Amino acid sequence: MTNYETSPYWYRGYFRDDLTQDDVNKGLRKFHAQKVIVGHTIQSEVNWSFEEKVIGIDVKHPKDYYQYFPQRKSQGLLIEGANYYRVFDDGSKELL
Repeated sequence: MTNYETSPYWYRGYFRDDLTQDDVNKGLRKFHAQKVIVGHTIQSEVNWSFEEKVIGIDVKHPKDYYQYFPQRKSQGLLIEGANYYRVFDDGSKELL
């Protein structure tokens, strides 16, 4: 059975305190991957973690979650070649 604890599609443990770099590396090796991009777990901004192998991209958008987060502009992730950028709603970008 596949569920949120065992499936790479539903796993949210990248943002818990008990995950280690070795855990991340083991999971990436299993799927022959170099990085993982994670959504569906709200972040304050698009960000790297675990030696730039985990990228959190689900940020609060202007009309979402008003009661839980301060008002901010939207962000996204742009990958151009080997470069990863945090992009903003005005079209500007910032190298991660």
